[in-house]
Amino acid sequence: LSGTSLPTIPDIHLTSTDSTPVNFVDGSSFNFGSSKLGVEVTKDFRIRNLGNKVLNLTGSPRVSITGTNPTHFFLVSQPSSTVAISSFSTITVYYTPLAEGASSASLVIASDDPDEPTYTINLSGTGVINTAPCFSISNFTASLPNSASNFYGTGKTLFYSNFINIDIGKQNPSAIIHIDQNHIYQDPNTDYRPLLFYWYNPSGSASVNFRGNPGVTSTTTMVPIGSNSAFYSNSTVWGNSSTFNFFPSFNNNTFRYDVNAPATSPSMSVNQVRSCSQATYQESLFSIASGGGSSNGLSHVWNTRKKMRVNLIFVDGTYSQQTVAGLQTAVDRMKTIYAQDTVKVDLDFTATVLSNNEFLTIANLSDDTANVTSSLSKMYKNTGSVQDANSLNIYITKDESEVGGVLGVSSGIPGLPGITGTKKAGMVVFLEAHRSSGSVGDVLSSGDQIFLGDTMAHEAGHFLGLYHLVESSGLNSANNSSVKFNQDPLLETPVCFSSRDTNSNGRVDISECLGTGSTNSGALNLMFWAGDGATSQTQLTGEQGWIIRRNPLAY
Repeated sequence: LSGTSLPTIPDIHLTSTDSTPVNFVDGSSFNFGSSKLGVEVTKDFRIRNLGNKVLNLTGSPRVSITGTNPTHFFLVSQPSSTVAISSFSTITVYYTPLAEGASSASLVIASDDPDEPTYTINLSGTGVINTAPCFSISNFTASLPNSASNFYGTGKTLFYSNFINIDIGKQNPSAIIHIDQNHIYQDPNTDYRPLLFYWYNPSGSASVNFRGNPGVTSTTTMVPIGSNSAFYSNSTVWGNSSTFNFFPSFNNNTFRYDVNAPATSPSMSVNQVRSCSQATYQESLFSIASGGGSSNGLSHVWNTRKKMRVNLIFVDGTYSQQTVAGLQTAVDRMKTIYAQDTVKVDLDFTATVLSNNEFLTIANLSDDTANVTSSLSKMYKNTGSVQDANSLNIYITKDESEVGGVLGVSSGIPGLPGITGTKKAGMVVFLEAHRSSGSVGDVLSSGDQIFLGDTMAHEAGHFLGLYHLVESSGLNSANNSSVKFNQDPLLETPVCFSSRDTNSNGRVDISECLGTGSTNSGALNLMFWAGDGATSQTQLTGEQGWIIRRNPLAY
């Protein structure tokens, strides 16, 4: 008898993980299809060893991605360095297009297979962009079958709904909820009974009324309010008995809330607006920057750009040039702020004119009944015809007469996108409050327009869900109420302690919050509580950008 012995060698092959595996020979191709920018598509491959010797993967890294667009494709983890005889190692390749159009790269596996020492698969895909914001809107009337006696004071009952569930996660990365009830208990001097939200853990066993905006007849809330739950897990401050996780993870989460009012009639209307622009892979895995200090979070770079529409609404008679071009310097300033790496949202502006001189001077900033002449709520509620549901609606009017010196006001934190003609449908900036020269209505100087652009960006930040870093009195960490209501819910942003009030005027001013630490700074952030027209306040952290990018208006 005679014969020839077979050589002892490894033999690399690549297949899919399907029930009927597809073979990918060296030099073959795989197309991931189309995906929105930054949104991942995955494909599992098996590196098989059909030889009679252990296969060693010799590359560094063991599997590499090269070619035209290597950053559009990646592996979360590398395979083990060896593949046993008749065994396999599974790899998952992610395609996350970072630009519109065709993407291509090569998946390269180096091994000690003598016949195919370099195994290559050509990868391709197509990046597509959203052309408009995507809203999932639900409008309904909430019944209030439950009650809590003496909640607002002796003999003043609170009525509240059963649990309302809402799903938030990768497919629907954020939600904004608005409630409205025009009840009779509206006088803050005699009988003030605001509307409220309470959020609950999944079992409904513990609740928290986190930093929000109780309103007399109209208010909003949102989820997520920050990128992690640490801010709301302090039982001493918040009174909750378990940790609340208000950070929607990679998968969908069911959140629970109830709505609360001082009366069962008239009926309470509820608007739920969820974003249906899928979160990008990077947004889904976002984590705050480690460390501290005034620069914490400022080096974050988002790897894809998003868009947002802005509708400027000039109240007729406010300005001599009531067009986008008439405020081009202000527009460019706002564009630059939102385009920075920590946000990467590109703004697209349009303009329209509101012919109603009732709102040239706003006489009432705080009323939310929409019944008071020259009030903001009436303007937002009654002028829906000039609003755009797909845009950030910024009213530009002459001035306000109630307080004096107010630069701008957002209808809510957050405002309500996607629906026009509500009390929370927009924001306003007062043009004359930014003027340093010229006559009323004349074209603003370049410097004044930059100041106006900062205010527009700031109030838009509120509408999109950002709070002041701290309120005017500063943060007193020893005071639970101060921690709860005087600080934003973001862990990257610095704060300015009330002890920084060195001139004892009851406020932490810009000059007192220009330090480099995490407790004596923040004046250079866009969302500092005050502006002066001289200090450049354009900073936004990656976490602040995370909130803006997840808003339903971003696409």
